[in-house]
Amino acid sequence: MGFIDEGRQFNKQLSREEQAIAKSFEGIPFLSEGQKRDALLVWRKLKPGSNFSLEPEISNADLKKIEDIIEKAGLLFKVVEEKKSDEPRKVFFVANNQEDLESLSRLFFGDHLTDPKVYLELGRIYGFPKTAIEAFDKNSQAEKEGSESEFLLILDEMEEKIPKNLRRFTDFLLSKANWQDELKTVRKWADEINLVDPDFYKQLSGL
Repeated sequence: MGFIDEGRQFNKQLSREEQAIAKSFEGIPFLSEGQKRDALLVWRKLKPGSNFSLEPEISNADLKKIEDIIEKAGLLFKVVEEKKSDEPRKVFFVANNQEDLESLSRLFFGDHLTDPKVYLELGRIYGFPKTAIEAFDKNSQAEKEGSESEFLLILDEMEEKIPKNLRRFTDFLLSKANWQDELKTVRKWADEINLVDPDFYKQLSGL
């Protein structure tokens, strides 16, 4: 599958059905702010896929509730029990197409930091800008070679350049060369959250 088309136009008003779906996401138990944000963005097709961890003792009733909400939103899901971890957990994968769902559920358990086959594809599925993914790749290769990495903004630079109201919408490292364009993706995410759940947007933006 390809990258998200940044030029796509979305309706600026939700239908009644969409309003009901947006409201239903409030009922998903155990999600952090970031996980709820990403689930909404997958539903709105601004991210191909995402995932969140669930406590291993989650009840069948709560798991069924999550599955029903995701299914009614028209999304695909897969639950995988991770047993290799010190703390066993269930990982809930969600995507808007089968190919990305299978890739995500397979690659998630790989090396996110040093294996290009893993982080390049996961970055795309998580909706990160192509330039940010490429910069992360260059950064990783430079570190492997013992070279100084100069492709990504460091955390202090991120804090300086990302407006406060967008920080909790930013879940990737921005590149030094294209950070301004990459922030447009973050703004698009924030705008979409504001459309589907204004109260949640205020919570994330601090407004």
